[in-house]
Amino acid sequence: MEKLIKIMERIGSGDYSGAHDDLDALFSNGELDTVDYVKLKLQLFYIKRKLHDADIFLHRHENSLDRKQVVELRMRLLLNWYKYEDAERYYEQDKIPELLYLKAVSLFKQRRYEESKTLLYQCLENNEQHGSPLYYQILPYYFDSCLFTKKKNSKEISECISIINSILDSNNPLNENILQINTQFYLIKAFAEDNKTEREKLLSKFFNESKCYKTFDDIIRYSYSLGFKPDDLFNSFSENWQKYDEDGYFASIIDNEEDTKIRTLYIKIAYWILLITSQIMIKDDTEVQEFCNYTSKETLLKMIEGKYQVAMLSLSNVNDKVEGEVLFEILKNNGLSSKVNCVYRSSYAALQTSYTRNKDSLTMFRLYGKEDGMEGTGVCLTFDKSFFQMDSRDLGFEGEEEKKGVKNKDVRRPVFWILYYDSGKNRLFYFPGKDELVPYIIDLSKNKPKWNFYYKGDTKKIAENMLLYSFKSLFAAINEISAKHQLQKTTAIQLLERLRYFIKFDSFSEEKECRMLRLVSPNDADVIPNSFVLKKDYLKLNDTNGLTEIILGPKITNVKLIREFFMNKIGESEMSPSIHISKAPLA
Repeated sequence: MEKLIKIMERIGSGDYSGAHDDLDALFSNGELDTVDYVKLKLQLFYIKRKLHDADIFLHRHENSLDRKQVVELRMRLLLNWYKYEDAERYYEQDKIPELLYLKAVSLFKQRRYEESKTLLYQCLENNEQHGSPLYYQILPYYFDSCLFTKKKNSKEISECISIINSILDSNNPLNENILQINTQFYLIKAFAEDNKTEREKLLSKFFNESKCYKTFDDIIRYSYSLGFKPDDLFNSFSENWQKYDEDGYFASIIDNEEDTKIRTLYIKIAYWILLITSQIMIKDDTEVQEFCNYTSKETLLKMIEGKYQVAMLSLSNVNDKVEGEVLFEILKNNGLSSKVNCVYRSSYAALQTSYTRNKDSLTMFRLYGKEDGMEGTGVCLTFDKSFFQMDSRDLGFEGEEEKKGVKNKDVRRPVFWILYYDSGKNRLFYFPGKDELVPYIIDLSKNKPKWNFYYKGDTKKIAENMLLYSFKSLFAAINEISAKHQLQKTTAIQLLERLRYFIKFDSFSEEKECRMLRLVSPNDADVIPNSFVLKKDYLKLNDTNGLTEIILGPKITNVKLIREFFMNKIGESEMSPSIHISKAPLA
């Protein structure tokens, strides 16, 4: 048991290779039974997103497990792999009743809410599961299935509210853990509450307890289903906005305003900025699974040797010379004052790291990672989306670990899609869908849509309408500051610092970029002047979980020897990324 605890500590500290070796040793010495060994090894594979290797590993040990264990582990593997239809089909081979909940989850992930609702209700009715940890894992899926199905049953939703009430009103310590994960329960109960005072208390609790990404994602996801608009939550947010401003940027502007009305409008602008950035953030249900960073062979070698880390660089060093200014053109083109522009000089510096969904891309190899100016001589680092933070409390503008001075820790950050602006057509677009050639389009020339579209149409239309609604609401909040307060309006524009670096002109759209961003003071101790470039160390390459593949550029000389060199440097193990030679046809 003591050795197993040490292995879990290794996993907790990010030492996955060490945990991998220790597990193999324990199993070889007969100190760990097959079931526990397989489950723990699979968990390591999931963390590293080495799902092909997990598949091979599980197949190798299937004969040592009973059929129920095989089906459960295989279905969990397929769910981790986002192969929801395959998981459903695999269940049908044996139809083991105790594993029905896994089929229900696979249906839910396919957005087949009516079917998942029926099966999940059966699982909840199972007396063996009632009140167990599994019971509470199933509950959120059942609630969401009831809420998101097209034909809502008011009786079922009322039953959901009753269960939520019992959890909220109970003193059971287990319930506290449930609420920490499922803070949306406060939101669901709030909008079933007729008493306005009680509703405000629940909404305040929701904003206090929820993490930043989850807060705004829940507002978007549940608002239509519960019959309210995001606008309805602003008053509660305005009482708790400081929680979502841990880098102090909003406060540096809002706290200096003495006019109560103007101050409230500043907070409203911040609210819509957070809602917009939440919508363009890469999440668990994002259909794109891999993201790439193009760099040089020299930089890759330094990363492997621990001499260099994946860095966050100043936006003053990027190839787009109008970085951050596109949003001001959007404001001018959409009825805001022509005097609104980038006339101020922010006291904060914007640091970023860029990624792309373009894997082994001829275009990207031509633009980035070049050696001596020669195209196609760089490398493409492929990361699984698990590399990025999915539930950041503050949308990535400041990390608690960094504020406390924690070093050499696997600190993850969220990543956001870049929105591209077509000035001639006054529209934004980006590429978050499964088909990389089909853009999601936010037509700013259209009127603000009604908030009655969520889960009534396809995913693409829903995302487009949600962002259009949010941008129109942001414009309206800025316009509420009258012409008599031109100074305050210019000051309000400074709040957009958290949004403007996620928008670029459409001439860059071929890159299909997404990026991490952090706002910092140039005097921040963590920001190091480096040839007039600000650099923030992010993650050591050999500490990351999500690096799955390294692709060597098509014009690298002696590429087979270079591949062998990097393989020796990284070391061959089940936890190591694979190394391949590019297939991009660069002549």
